[in-house]
Parts: sequence; structure tokens; C-alpha cells
Amino acid sequence: MRFDLSYGKSAKCFFEDIQKIHTMVYGNYSIVNPNKDHPLNPIHTITAQVTHAEEGTKYHLAERVQAGQFAFTAYQSGDYLVCFRVTSDDPQLTLSIDFDWKTGVAARGRPNIAKRSNIDYMTYEVQVMQETALAIKEEMSYLLQRNARDQLDHRQ
Repeated sequence: MRFDLSYGKSAKCFFEDIQKIHTMVYGNYSIVNPNKDHPLNPIHTITAQVTHAEEGTKYHLAERVQAGQFAFTAYQSGDYLVCFRVTSDDPQLTLSIDFDWKTGVAARGRPNIAKRSNIDYMTYEVQVMQETALAIKEEMSYLLQRNARDQLDHRQ
């Protein structure tokens, strides 16, 4: 979607009612450059913020940017709110914003926004789980062998 955002006006906000927990949420936004032959004026910036409307939990905050994206997994149901406001100091300024917000299945296939640190942490967590599972398996094997040996000793 595309919308206009003016300096000095209140923030422009959109919400999505997410009822299913563990829903993937993805958003991409950028200021539209009206003059494609020249770069966007560096003072033309916005602030974007994503929060859970009831809890107030912040999922994304980007200040004085020209473009950005966010992705997260919604672990609670309810309204999720994204708000944009102009941060440039030009009272005559009106910016057009391209905004794409997807949830659920539509948000899948967006792996390019995953942060390397998140992937490294998840890899570490998977390794810890694998080691824990292996330790449990070894402990169960030991207990089964000991139980079988005890039953043999008890029968004799």
C-alpha cells in the first residue's frame, strides 16, 4: 500500500488483529523517491514503530530512516500496531510511503531479514538440545541395562 505522511501531523498508524499465537509477521517500508534521477534527500526521514497495542511491547523501532523492515513471531494474540511519523524538520514536507505488511503464511519465505546473530543463537540452542537429547538417551539406556541386570540378579 502507499500512503502520504505530512510533517507536523500526528503519526499514521495501522493495526493487524492477530488471533493465532506463533504467527510470523513481516513488514517492509520505504519513502518513495519522487525524483528517480536523483537520490532521496538525506533529511527526508521517518520513524517507524511496531508495538503490541494492549501490552505496549515494542517489536521494532527505527528512527530517522528512509527505509526499513521488521519481522517477528507474535507470541500473543491481539492488535499489533505499526506507526509512522515524519522526522524531518520541514513544515512543507509530505512524504509518500510504500508499506507492505504480511502475516501468517503470506509472511513465510522472507529469510533475507533474519539477523546473523539470531541464526547463530538458534544454531547454538539446537546444539544444546541435541546434546541434552543424547544425554537423556544415554541415561535411559544405562537405566534399562541396570534394570535388566537387577531383574536377572533377583531371579537367581
